[in-house]
Amino acid sequence: MTAVPLLPGLLPGPSGSFGTAPEERVAELLARPASVHSVHRPVVGLDDGRCLGYEATVRVADVAEQSSAPWFRAAARSGVSGRLGALSLNAALRERATMPGDRFLVVTLDPDALGHPDVVAVLAAEDDVADLMLTLVTPELPLGHRAGPVLEELRTRGLQLAVTAGAAGLADLLAVERLHPDLITLPGDLIRDVHRHRVRQRLVDVVVELADDTGAATLAEEVESLDETQMLRSLGVRMANGWLFGRARTGFPPPPTEVCEWLRLQQIEVR
Repeated sequence: MTAVPLLPGLLPGPSGSFGTAPEERVAELLARPASVHSVHRPVVGLDDGRCLGYEATVRVADVAEQSSAPWFRAAARSGVSGRLGALSLNAALRERATMPGDRFLVVTLDPDALGHPDVVAVLAAEDDVADLMLTLVTPELPLGHRAGPVLEELRTRGLQLAVTAGAAGLADLLAVERLHPDLITLPGDLIRDVHRHRVRQRLVDVVVELADDTGAATLAEEVESLDETQMLRSLGVRMANGWLFGRARTGFPPPPTEVCEWLRLQQIEVR
C-alpha cells in the first residue's frame, strides 16, 4: 500500500537532511513518541471575527519549525508510515485536552493512512469526538475500505467530516453528495489573490452554493490579506485560516485582535 502523509503541513515540505540514514532516524523517532507534537492555527468566523476552532499540524521536536514531510517519506520507504501516522494522530488528540472550550479541532487524514490498523485503533478508542473534525485529503474510500465502519460509528457520536473542493477534481464534488460533509474547504491555490481573479471568484461562488444546498459550511484556507478576506466574505464563505489569522504555534493561540476587530466592524457596516 502506498503510504501518504497524515495531517496538514506534511505535503509537500522541505527535503530535509537527516545526517544519519533516514530509516534509522525514523526508528529512533518511533521509540520516543513524546518528540512528536502538534501545533495549531486558528479558524476564524468571517462574519464576526470569533475564533471557532483550530487546525492541527504535526511537528517533530528537533525540527519544530519545519514540515515533517521528510520523516513521512523515510517512514514510507521503511514500511512504518502507518505507525508514524498513528503517533501523529495521537499527538493531536492528546493536546486537544488543552484546547479552549466551544472550539473544534481539524485533523486531516488520507484514506491510506486512515485504513492502517494503528490509526483505526486510535480513532475507535476516542470517547469524545464531538469537537473533532476529520478532513479527508482524498475523499474516495474504496469499497470495503476498513475505515468505512469506523467513520460511520464516529459520526453517530458527533464526529464532523470535511472534504476539500478542488484537490481531486470531480471526485471532491461527487464526495459532497456521497459523504454529506459538515464542511467544504477551499484550498489555498484557489484562494490566493481571489480578489483579482474573476474565474476564481466564480469557482468559490459555485462551491458556496453547493455547500448551502447541502447544509455544509465553507472554510477558506491559506488566507493572507484583508483584500482576500473581504472578497471571500462577499461570496458567502463563512470561515478561514491562514497567515492573516495566525500561523501554527504550540498550544492554542488566539487570532490577532486587530484582524478580529476589523471583521467585527465590517459586520456592523454591513448592517
